[in-house]
Formats: sequence, C-alpha cells, structure tokens
Amino acid sequence: MEFLRKIKGIFIASLLFGITAFIVLIMRIFPSKQRSLRRVIAKVVRTIVGYKVEFEGEFDGSSELFVLNHQSLLDILIFDEFHPGDIKWVAKQELGKVPFLGPGFRSGSCILIDRSNPREIVHIIKQ
Repeated sequence: MEFLRKIKGIFIASLLFGITAFIVLIMRIFPSKQRSLRRVIAKVVRTIVGYKVEFEGEFDGSSELFVLNHQSLLDILIFDEFHPGDIKWVAKQELGKVPFLGPGFRSGSCILIDRSNPREIVHIIKQ
C-alpha cells in the first residue's frame, strides 16, 4: 500500500510539473491572457489533486494588498482561482532563476524582490 501511495505522489508531482511548464509557456506566448490562464491551471490542479475549498466571508474589493503567508503551492493556487481581481504576486528574486518556472515568475504575474534589501519591499508597497 505504501508503494502505491509513493507512485501516486510521483505521478501527481510529475503531472503538476508538466502542466505548470506548459502554462508558463502559454503565458509567455499570450501575456494578455495570464490571469485567465492562472485560473485555469488552478482549477485543473484542484480537479487532479481532489481538494475541496470552503469559504468564510468574502473578498474585500476595495483592498489593494493581501498578505498571504502560504504553507504550500496550493494556497497560492486557491487564492489565484477564487480571487475576483487581477492580482500580482510578490516573490523572492531567486524564483525567477528556476529552470522552466522562472519565465513564469518573470512574465508579469509576479513582482520579484531582492529579500536581502529590506528597503525594496517598502518601495513596492508605496507604489
């Protein structure tokens, strides 16, 4: 039974990696469709992984900044799928250098910051 769980985990991880690489490529080709593509990938991942989402309350449409101390990639995907606005993510600069995924982070859906420079985040928040 443990062997099957490992195989299932490897399969899901491989599938998610392949889907993500494909979406990153599509986002580079069609930059104006990034928001809708990110929603699609989030829905596809939710279908594949099979998790359910329960809501308490609603998003505040007047908010301009959300702080999300996420525990996994799923937290980001859930927020991306269900938030009604066109959101941008703030991520560490190093993620822009990751093979296959880096172009997605540099495609305009993320603001990459240098975490070694604490003044940089202040500048971004003021903007």
